Amino acid sequence: MKRTILALVGLLSGGLAVATDQWQALTFGQSTDLNFSTNVLPSKVGVNRVTLNNGKVLPMGQPSPLSASFVIESRGGKLANSHDGITLFYRQIPADHAFVLEADMTLLQFGPENGKTPNGQEGAGLLVRDSVGPARLMPQPLGHEEFPHAANQLLNAALTTNKANDNVINLVSVQRDGVLQAWGNARIAIERKPYQQAIDYRQQPLRLRLERNAAGYLLSWFDRSGKLQAQQKTADRPGFLTTQDSQYAYVGFFAARNATAQFDHAKLTIGEKIVNNKLAPSLRSKQPMAELEQLSPEFSFTPHYVLQLRPNYAGQIVYHTKSIPAKAGEFIQLPTALTAGVNTLTVSYLPDEGPNAGNRLEMTFPVQLLTATVADSSVIYASANGLASNPGTLQAPVDVATALLQLQPGGTIWLADGQYPGFNLPASQSGLPQQPKRLQAINRHQVSFTDTPSRLNASYWILEGLVFDGNPEGSLTSNRSAFLRVAGSHNRLERLIARNNADTGFWISANGVHRSPSLWPAHNWVLNSDSYNNRDDSGINADGFAAKLGVGVGNLFDGCLAHHNADDGWDLFNKIEDGPNQPVTIINSVAYRNGLPFGHKAPPGTIGNGFKLGGEGQPVAHIIHHNKAIANNMDGFSDNFNTGSLQLTDNLAIDNARYNFIVRNNPYPNSTTRVTFLDNHSLRSQPHQLADFLGQQVNVIHSPSFTDQQRDLTTQWQSGVAMLEFSRDQQGKLLINKKSDTD
Repeated sequence: MKRTILALVGLLSGGLAVATDQWQALTFGQSTDLNFSTNVLPSKVGVNRVTLNNGKVLPMGQPSPLSASFVIESRGGKLANSHDGITLFYRQIPADHAFVLEADMTLLQFGPENGKTPNGQEGAGLLVRDSVGPARLMPQPLGHEEFPHAANQLLNAALTTNKANDNVINLVSVQRDGVLQAWGNARIAIERKPYQQAIDYRQQPLRLRLERNAAGYLLSWFDRSGKLQAQQKTADRPGFLTTQDSQYAYVGFFAARNATAQFDHAKLTIGEKIVNNKLAPSLRSKQPMAELEQLSPEFSFTPHYVLQLRPNYAGQIVYHTKSIPAKAGEFIQLPTALTAGVNTLTVSYLPDEGPNAGNRLEMTFPVQLLTATVADSSVIYASANGLASNPGTLQAPVDVATALLQLQPGGTIWLADGQYPGFNLPASQSGLPQQPKRLQAINRHQVSFTDTPSRLNASYWILEGLVFDGNPEGSLTSNRSAFLRVAGSHNRLERLIARNNADTGFWISANGVHRSPSLWPAHNWVLNSDSYNNRDDSGINADGFAAKLGVGVGNLFDGCLAHHNADDGWDLFNKIEDGPNQPVTIINSVAYRNGLPFGHKAPPGTIGNGFKLGGEGQPVAHIIHHNKAIANNMDGFSDNFNTGSLQLTDNLAIDNARYNFIVRNNPYPNSTTRVTFLDNHSLRSQPHQLADFLGQQVNVIHSPSFTDQQRDLTTQWQSGVAMLEFSRDQQGKLLINKKSDTD
């Protein structure tokens, strides 16, 4: 071992002197909260600390020498794809210098101690990264949690091998690249390279080393005698350690989630400035290739056909001799006359952006002219027991599948009363901007889609008067999945009901459908619709309405009601990997008693927001106007880590279990967004331990008085009415009334 260390010192001769008083303890990132308790022993909740060899717990931010022995204990945090929550003993070094960091690591505990298995987010070892996050709040107000913090980093880490064995680990090189700012961004990439698998960590300490030199990074594992056991080379990449901080990198020792590690004989040696270092291409995930999405069918029942396309990047589209400039995500209509048989339509696309920018794509779209079997493909009647061979009249309806295939743009399918299996409308079944397709109940709310989910990946549709019911019998032990998923654009969903589903009732999302943000679902309007008593078997995931995980511009909820769902009334969550959603508008809507599905009680303050307005630190300027959050089991209006310029105006929150309004402090120093908080009212019928929390980025303007409607509702609630009931007038406007019994 001595020979190895001497060789390293010789390799780094002429290096900088190593200061001994610049090490610090730090806990930061998501799930490191003082109240984080998932699979944590009650006595260990909130314990994230560095303990020196003299038994002293090192206060965060206090300078310290690199101790000969120390223990890092983590009872929270996570190692996620795009961000981390970790406890760290670290120091700052020049970002452009060679270094060697090494120590003997003994894992004292790895994974939960309550009999549960690891969840794959545990880890401990050595790291280098280009930024560290702000220290977690101590003390931490009730309901506050730590924001995500993203960094480009390299770990030499012990990670869980699987979720069945707590005692076996892998040694893994984990490199994250493509992080542009602390709150994260799309196209972050992570590369995991196990270089030693299936080690029983109880048998011996692990001598780990993390080295940087002109050739890149070298990760090593030695046994206790100093003999090299395994090694992994990892590339250096452009801007890898200088994107968020051009001067300094941060090296140190860490633990995450449920992990406790003792480090002995720790040493850091800083070498000379690296010049002419070999750089590999960035790991950052690639942009999608340019493509034209087809939004018209591969067949037609009339010779007057419109080929509808949508490019994912701006460029030029050429059809016959006509050249059409197109914006990313823009719907392009190309009228054509079909002849009998198969018609091959050829389109040229020259993208201005993307990996294949400047390369002309020749694309062909075969379209077959068919003879309709229905009497009128613009007005089709369907029923639950209709036959494909029928003409689709009121007296002889067809089945829904036949009706959906043969309906022409501008036409309507009229559905008879009854229960139907869920439908699947692909993008190719879209209507046209001036001729949307319509799916409508003859008798409002007497048509139910049950048993299977319905998916609207098509655009330019109107759905009206339908029900999506996962438990129409009302006697099942658990709900089924009959919810509606929308990945198309320019759809109008009006007077719909989603209830008793095993997941969120209505969900607008590109998740699993479109990679390109320009193709994310946009301009969908959900009007005067209800979503209630949606509950999954776990009781923690089903929301009323959601617009999350890939949401384009212009989506609107107006006059909608979400009540008694297992989780939130509205969920606008987004992930760092996707990048921020586009703003969603919610107006004239009500979230009531969410977190409390019928027949199920959850402790107050544990689940069930009225309006959850973000996720994972992504900045999105949602517009939330003239809504009501009443008696939800968690927060009424919650930022949920949204660091964007939210607009909260003319909203009313009454007696929500935790906060009526909470907008946490924005922790990112480079963020300049401001939140508008105008004419909102927060009321409590009884004294409450939590006042509303509005962070430093909030511009607060209080309304001097209630509107007549707010005053009437407040009087009803405060007069002792424990429940409200809701109805709608002939135009679908939401009405709120007293209810005499109690919940």
